[in-house]
Amino acid sequence: MSARAAPRAPRAWLIIAWATFALIAIGWTLYWRMLETQARDAIAAFVAAQNARGGEAQIGAVSARGFPRVVALTLSDVRFAPQDRAWRARTATLEVHVNPGNPAQSLVIAPTPIAVTYASGATRTFAAADARMSLHVGRSGGVERLSLDLVEARWSDAATQGPRWSMRRLLAHLRPDPRAPSIADARHQLALDIEGWALAAPLRPFEGLGAQAERVKAAIALTHADAALGGLAGDALAAWRDAGGEAGFEHLEARWGAGQFSGAGALRLDAQRRLHGRLSVGFETPRETLAALAASPSLSPRAVESLRTLSAAQAEGAAFETLLEFREGVVIAGGVAVREAPPLY
Repeated sequence: MSARAAPRAPRAWLIIAWATFALIAIGWTLYWRMLETQARDAIAAFVAAQNARGGEAQIGAVSARGFPRVVALTLSDVRFAPQDRAWRARTATLEVHVNPGNPAQSLVIAPTPIAVTYASGATRTFAAADARMSLHVGRSGGVERLSLDLVEARWSDAATQGPRWSMRRLLAHLRPDPRAPSIADARHQLALDIEGWALAAPLRPFEGLGAQAERVKAAIALTHADAALGGLAGDALAAWRDAGGEAGFEHLEARWGAGQFSGAGALRLDAQRRLHGRLSVGFETPRETLAALAASPSLSPRAVESLRTLSAAQAEGAAFETLLEFREGVVIAGGVAVREAPPLY
């Protein structure tokens, strides 16, 4: 009769492997919970800081999900108003996602419409099929890079339910300008790409171009963009203006109705929030573009006559360039005042 085989002893490598896996799982769970706590604390600190400065910030509830891949916080019944109460915003839900692999990178998603009510009582609604903003926080704790991605976005009048504008797609990327001599220069680059931008009505006095731009692209060098980033919770453009900010359009191209444009120049905001500066604008199809502009009903008779004369004088396929100025509340094209320039917002 043969002897029974002795049971094999557990292999040491198997025990080590399972122990290592357990330690990694426990460590990742603790790390994920730590990031969740930090994200909750950062949101609570933001709310407290806004209220302490005289603003208004309120969040109904915060819930977490996404383990183990991402820390996803859902913020319910979110309300906000800046210190001057010029407007109030409210939305049912906002989501904040933190990437465990890069905690300095966070994503803000707006899955539900955002209602904005102004001091005048007018209410606008922002909604999109997909709306997300990516934020990269620098070592100082401030926002260093920002990206905005909107798909099928629209800005509507709550009273009429009609869109004031809509965009098929908007991509915007803001980052520090690598050409700046030092970080202290606070220069940034803004890349902008808009597809299918439709307005409720054509822009005055350029009605002849229609109410839809098929594509608008711009490369802009910004000074003092850090002031705007620091003022994201209030009037960011006013903060940028007060710091002496300027937008240098290094490249601009647009396909708007019959017009195909390119341009370069510099703009800023004046004390009344109106554009101030100049752009050198090139017409890729000058005869068609000038003829379309001449059909704009709000142009002065002098401007219409000048445009028709210029259109007739253009050779087929020849390029044309003019200077567009914004000065003391007036839009001046080719030396001719064409309309008043109202406040930007």
